[in-house]
Amino acid sequence: MYFIRDLSIIVRKTRAFVDKKFSDKRLGFAEQLIIGYLHFNDGCAQAEIANYFLVDRGSIAKSIDKLQKLGCVKRKANPENHRENMIFLSGEGNDLYPQAKTLQKEWERIAYKGISKKDLEIANKTLGIIAQNMENLE
Repeated sequence: MYFIRDLSIIVRKTRAFVDKKFSDKRLGFAEQLIIGYLHFNDGCAQAEIANYFLVDRGSIAKSIDKLQKLGCVKRKANPENHRENMIFLSGEGNDLYPQAKTLQKEWERIAYKGISKKDLEIANKTLGIIAQNMENLE
C-alpha cells in the first residue's frame, strides 16, 4: 500500500511544482504535458492526445481551450473528418517548450537525487510494466 501512497505524493508534488513554475503563464500541469506532446506530434487530433495520456476527451478539450485562449495552440478542422479538430502549436506554444524542458530537467535533478542510474532504469522499467498492466484494467 505504500507504493500507491508514494505515487500519490509524487503526482501531487509534481503538479504543485509545475503549477508554481508556470503560474506567470497560467499554465497548469496538464497544459504543460500537452505542449510537450504536441512538440513531437504537432497537428494531431484531440482524441490522439486523450488516448496517449489515457484521459477522457473532455479533459483534453478543456486544456486545449485554455491553451487556445492563451495563444499557445491553434485548432483546425481535419480536412478528412470535419467533426475532428487537429491541434497545432502556435509560435507562443513552441516558445514555451524549451522552458518546459528546462523545468523537466530541474524536476529530474530534484526527484532523482541519490538514485543510481541502474536503480532509475529498473524503476522506469517497472513503472512502465505497471502502467501497461493498468491500461488493460477496465
